[in-house]
Amino acid sequence: SSGINAEYGDSTRALQAVHSAFFRPYDPLVLSVGIIGPGLVGGTLLEQPNKAKFIPKNVSKFVFKVRGVCNSKEMVLGSNYESDVVPLNNWKEELEKKGVSYDGDMDRFVQAIQSGYPRHAIIVDCTSSEQIAKQYPRWIERGVHVVAPNKRAFSGPLELYHDIKKAMQMSGRHCLYETTVGAGLPILHMLQELHATGDRVVRIEGIFSGTLSFIFNTFSSKESTSYTPFSEVVLEAKKRGYTEPDPRDDLNGMDFARKVLILARECGADLVMSDLKIDSLVVQSDISCPAEEFLSKRLHLQDDKWKKEAEEALSQGLVLRYVGVVSIQPDEKTVV
Repeated sequence: SSGINAEYGDSTRALQAVHSAFFRPYDPLVLSVGIIGPGLVGGTLLEQPNKAKFIPKNVSKFVFKVRGVCNSKEMVLGSNYESDVVPLNNWKEELEKKGVSYDGDMDRFVQAIQSGYPRHAIIVDCTSSEQIAKQYPRWIERGVHVVAPNKRAFSGPLELYHDIKKAMQMSGRHCLYETTVGAGLPILHMLQELHATGDRVVRIEGIFSGTLSFIFNTFSSKESTSYTPFSEVVLEAKKRGYTEPDPRDDLNGMDFARKVLILARECGADLVMSDLKIDSLVVQSDISCPAEEFLSKRLHLQDDKWKKEAEEALSQGLVLRYVGVVSIQPDEKTVV
């Protein structure tokens, strides 16, 4: 015989879980999913289930049910449909047609994802919103897994970072954010494993921005002494979709710094943004002007400066790169 303890409000969910585990152990594992921020990343994610229909059913035991899609103003819920899922073949039209305003209150959205007591409820946050990130601990405590490329959740206030970690430990739920650094390569997982097993990482050094990597690899090379103007390289990166809509958001080093801060925290260092030394590639006079003015009238004014720096580096057998250093040594600053 065995027994379980459950709060009164969770008794129905506990009964559902026990019944499912004992009497339907071979049923597909239903993942009830809600997606916040159906922009470039979230929209691509919403297209994936349709592209995966050719996969034989016996290959995966998981069944993904998207039961909510939410942008900055409206949400559409699976409860509006007989199938209890949002139709993914025309989710954009459905969001426009059946979307309801939520005024920043995500409780209804979370409740919809958890309705029916699925084994696993998952919220995927594809925004860069700190306001959304602040709700992670509460969602995790309620039994919801969180998956997020949102760097602000893990590079923002240190208290929020620790609250997320504490909620994970207390609830047994996951918060996965591997894509915040390294485009999904298992860098964070490796650091977490090293830290958990007692290893001490003292230094990490690397280029953590695909955008800045493209810009400097194109601009500064040992193989060529003829330089494409720095401004033209930046504009080409923007044309290819590598930069933010305003490239200064890449050039100021802040996005890069968030990644460095996440790496430092995963190594056990309780650092905040003010602890980092950040070298911005945007001169002070160009910070506040409109983006179009920066791109068309100001960016090229720095071309001569960048050419001289590249030539000086090449004269020493070096090239220009934007590098981040995570140092856990007490006498050395973390540098971007």
